[in-house]
Amino acid sequence: MRIDGGFLTHSEVFHKSKEYLLKELDRLDMQKLKEKLSLEQFDDVMTRKALLLEKIEQKPIAYHLDTIV
Repeated sequence: MRIDGGFLTHSEVFHKSKEYLLKELDRLDMQKLKEKLSLEQFDDVMTRKALLLEKIEQKPIAYHLDTIV
């Protein structure tokens, strides 16, 4: 899964996109990542995940694609 930072530049987010991103972030197997990454890399992933979750939660929801700027 790749989460593009461009998503965070929009003033609103389509409600299905928001649901999808939250679901996919929740599905990340953090234990597997912890086993495969260095401690520094894992800490970076955790920090980025927390920041992304915070930013996604703050985004207003758009129910029509044509309203997203």
